[in-house]
Amino acid sequence: NHAIDVLGPACTGDPRAAATSLRTAAGIPDSLAAKIENEWSHAMNGLVQPEQRPYETLPAVCVALRDIFLSQAQQCAVAQAITSGTAASNPALMAKLSLGVVKLLNTGVLHLRAHAHGSAEVITGIASKSEEGCTLSVFWAFSASLWTSLADSFTSKVQWDKENYGLAVAYQQRAVALSGPLPRQQQASNFDKKNRNTGKG
Repeated sequence: NHAIDVLGPACTGDPRAAATSLRTAAGIPDSLAAKIENEWSHAMNGLVQPEQRPYETLPAVCVALRDIFLSQAQQCAVAQAITSGTAASNPALMAKLSLGVVKLLNTGVLHLRAHAHGSAEVITGIASKSEEGCTLSVFWAFSASLWTSLADSFTSKVQWDKENYGLAVAYQQRAVALSGPLPRQQQASNFDKKNRNTGKG
C-alpha cells in the first residue's frame, strides 16, 4: 500500500515526476527484501515455511518488483528526453537507456515467475482495466518489444550519422518489425521463450 501511495504523482502525466516516484517505489520492495533476509527471516520461518508464505514476502519476489519499478522509471526518463527534445542530440545514450529498460524488465519478470509460485498473473490481475484480455504476460511482451524497437531506432540514427547506411537501414527495419502487431498468444509465447532461454544462460 505504501508503494501505491508513493506512485500517486506518477499519474500526473509528468515523466520527470513519474520517474522520481517509481524510483522511490522501487526502494520499498528493495528495503523489504533486505529486512526479510537480514532481520526477519528466522522469525518468519519459525511461523511458516517459505513455500507457504505470501509471494510478496519472499526476498526474490521483492527484488523482482524492484527491477520492474526501475524499468518503468527508466522508461519515464527516456520519455522525458523525447518530449523535451534532448533525445535527438544523443541517440547512442537513448539506445543504451532503452536497452536498459528491457534488461531490467526481463530480469524482474524472470525472477518473478521463478519465485512467485505461479502467482505472477495475480499481482495486479489485469494490466489494463479497459481491456480484460491484456494480461501481464501480454503487457510485458509488448513492453519488451516496444523498447527493443526504440533502441534499434536510436541505434539506426547512430549508424546513419557514422555513414554506415546499410547497417542503419537494417536496424530501422528491425525496429519497424518489432513494433508491428503480433497475436497476443504469440507475443506472450515469444516473451516466455526468451526468458526461459535467458534463465538457462
